[in-house]
Amino acid sequence: MTSQAFSANRDNCQYLYHRDDHHDRCIPHNGRCAASTPERSVPVTLFGNDSMSELTLREATFADVDLITDFNCRLAEESEGKLLDRQTVCEGVKGLLCDSSRGRYFLAVRNGQVVGQLMHTREWSDWRNGDIWWLQSVYVHSDFRGQGVFRALFQHIERMARETSGVVGLRLYVEHENHTAQAVYKKLGMSEGGYRVMELMHESANRNG
Repeated sequence: MTSQAFSANRDNCQYLYHRDDHHDRCIPHNGRCAASTPERSVPVTLFGNDSMSELTLREATFADVDLITDFNCRLAEESEGKLLDRQTVCEGVKGLLCDSSRGRYFLAVRNGQVVGQLMHTREWSDWRNGDIWWLQSVYVHSDFRGQGVFRALFQHIERMARETSGVVGLRLYVEHENHTAQAVYKKLGMSEGGYRVMELMHESANRNG
């Protein structure tokens, strides 16, 4: 499966890792990223107004680092007006791909092009004695919005969560003024959790908002 980065700025942000399967992590080296994991893909048929088209959902690999970095930077600029430090984002993407205990990225692919992404991370809930999967880095390329791409990604993650022992639910955060996204999430069965997000970021993290 080929990943197309839609004119992504590569910024030379990849470097070599080797796989430590015993600890399910990667060890970085100087050089270029060569590690990847086997692609696990799921075909999904989308029904549009005029015809149906097939979308493939798969877990991201290291070959997708540049594309995910680009999508994350686009997401921040389009949704919050923030210009992220691309190198910091790139290292963050690699940090998750190196350690599956942090979470996973899933990509939506149509005709060989990656058109959307979704990341989930994990939060332990002692109240519920289980994991809550947080949905983050949700992005659909502008040329493919309104075509069911996010719905397919969401339903894929929801099904996985229901089938994974110890996972008790899904959560995400959304900008107060992003009423369009809120309406989409409600249509998919989500509801407001009654919480307000508070944060205290370290000084070193401030450059990325």
